Amino acid sequence: MTEQMHFIVENEALAKALAYLKGIVRTGTTVPILTHVAVETAGDKEILVRANNLDREAEVRMPAEVMKAGAAALPGEVLQALAKLLTRGGQCEVNFVDDRAHLVAGSSTYDLRTLPIADFPGKISASEPVEFSLSAAELRAMIKSVAYAALGTGIERHYLQGVNLHVSGEKLITVATDTVRLAVKSCPLPDGAAGMPRVTVPTEAASAMVDILKDVEGDAELAVSPQLIELRLPNLRLASSLIGGAFPDYQRAMPAINGAAA
Repeated sequence: MTEQMHFIVENEALAKALAYLKGIVRTGTTVPILTHVAVETAGDKEILVRANNLDREAEVRMPAEVMKAGAAALPGEVLQALAKLLTRGGQCEVNFVDDRAHLVAGSSTYDLRTLPIADFPGKISASEPVEFSLSAAELRAMIKSVAYAALGTGIERHYLQGVNLHVSGEKLITVATDTVRLAVKSCPLPDGAAGMPRVTVPTEAASAMVDILKDVEGDAELAVSPQLIELRLPNLRLASSLIGGAFPDYQRAMPAINGAAA
């Protein structure tokens, strides 16, 4: 038997990290690796957990005591369920041997089968993005204020099934519409955002950003390219592909933009 990886992590930190990944881990797919989360060490004091469903990815960094460096893929749904059972304030020791992960938390012991990390999808990252920062609270409000008006998921008019983000003059604008409702919100253009391409963020990714930013203080960084958007925080990164197709010229229905309107 060969030890592949070994670390100790706080129960609460692990549970919180896995909660961020919940909406990304696939269930009911014929591709087993997409039902897993990647776990890997980062130096001797941190681990990373990452979920990737080919359209969206989240990566969370957390403190850990690393005894042996390594990487493996663990079944996401099972690991999330176990994390909810762990005692708050306690620790979980995880030892990877061959194709098994042994979790010990207090008097409880769990044994999970792993998959090779080489099978896990590569990281999603924007190519030559426009990068800028703004208040996390303001970014959350910009998205949350309009997301309700986006068209529900379906096979028609996919270009309306998200939040459009674009620059107009000296303003950064978010807008969503289902052709019946129209919601628009603006804020002063952040430094560095002038060259940002016009993009539409899928509703699921927009909702994830709202949840992630709920308790964040300080600034959040966005990296935007024509194909991808990334939300970057000190210990968390969310990346999502974007919706293709031209967003409609909503300004014909609303000639003046001032704050939020619907």
